[in-house]
Amino acid sequence: MTPEAMAADAAGALAAGTNMTLVRRKGQKMPPKFPRGEPLCENFDGSRCYSYSPLKVLAWIHSGTKGGRIMERTPAQEPTR
Repeated sequence: MTPEAMAADAAGALAAGTNMTLVRRKGQKMPPKFPRGEPLCENFDGSRCYSYSPLKVLAWIHSGTKGGRIMERTPAQEPTR
């Protein structure tokens, strides 16, 4: 899911007054600083459904953007080891 699609889903859930549900595959980790979700269920294939606050998801997306534009790293911004 792209950040734009996730933001649109979160905005729709916020307008409807509901939480948004995301499915994570077995062993999948969410990106750093992603909001915690409330576990809803575990499926037979090991995937899990979590409920997230759309406001927190939008805040997380905004923290990784600059003025609403998705930031991409340039070679000069890559960390050196």
